[in-house]
Amino acid sequence: MTKLGILISVFRTVIPSLLASLLVLGSLPSSANQLELTAMAPDHVGLTEKQSPVLYYYISHATSLPVRFILVDSRKVSPVREVVLPSSTRPGWWPIRLNDYNIVLEPDAEYRWYVSITTVPGELSKDIVAGGTIEFSPGDLYSLLNPR
Repeated sequence: MTKLGILISVFRTVIPSLLASLLVLGSLPSSANQLELTAMAPDHVGLTEKQSPVLYYYISHATSLPVRFILVDSRKVSPVREVVLPSSTRPGWWPIRLNDYNIVLEPDAEYRWYVSITTVPGELSKDIVAGGTIEFSPGDLYSLLNPR
């Protein structure tokens, strides 16, 4: 099995908290009391076999600040969907179930996804943002990633 095949196996079997230490993108806190936001996403396009996968983000503290999910199709200008998520009532990993928002990814299209926390209303530059890129590839991912 190739390294990429092993990585996909890890994605499918390892609990999110272990994988997160290897493959996360997000904000870094400047002090222990600041809110940290991290997306569980590789540093390249993540492939999925599901049209409506579950995405995960980590938040370091419970917050009543608005948490927003944004999905952007790389072929379009406007977001596919923008959703205000429930506030994080505890620190930890939180799921974003695309199916809950009737989001269906189109095959072979790259989507950029973001989670943001609005810290100062009206000042987007102060938002805490994390995200990743995902692509729906129908069929057997192992065969796709390991051509003969």
